[in-house]
Amino acid sequence: MFLKWFGLIPLMICILFLFVISISPEVQKVTVKFIAVSIVVSALTLYYGLNLKEMATTMSATITDGRNFFASIYKIWGVFIGVIQQLISYILLLRVISVYIDRKKKKPIQSVRRFVAKTKQFESIMFLSIIVIFLSILSYAFTLKAVHKFLLKQ
Repeated sequence: MFLKWFGLIPLMICILFLFVISISPEVQKVTVKFIAVSIVVSALTLYYGLNLKEMATTMSATITDGRNFFASIYKIWGVFIGVIQQLISYILLLRVISVYIDRKKKKPIQSVRRFVAKTKQFESIMFLSIIVIFLSILSYAFTLKAVHKFLLKQ
């Protein structure tokens, strides 16, 4: 249930931002980046949230069977990578809000400025693309049923 909401919240915010963008005369680049990344990443998180029961049925609860236990840890690691990937959406959301606050305030707030400066790497489309693709492939490979069966056959 947690994974479903963890992925749904950015999707709902994306819909709100799309509506705001459609009636707004100017659009910030960081908002568009947030929407693009969040839709992709949230779809993967929702996939995990909806298929978690199915993944759990093939997992081992005991340590006695080493292969099943290792395969279970492998799947948990894949879901964990997916959760870390979803945090990118939340960082981008905080960045959107921070940039908006920074532009609207006449007297800058130093903590907001520091956050924007520390998350500067998220301005790069190349960085975002590489990290999202890499984490998506890695997470999906860790949770894929075929990989799980292959590990158990070895």
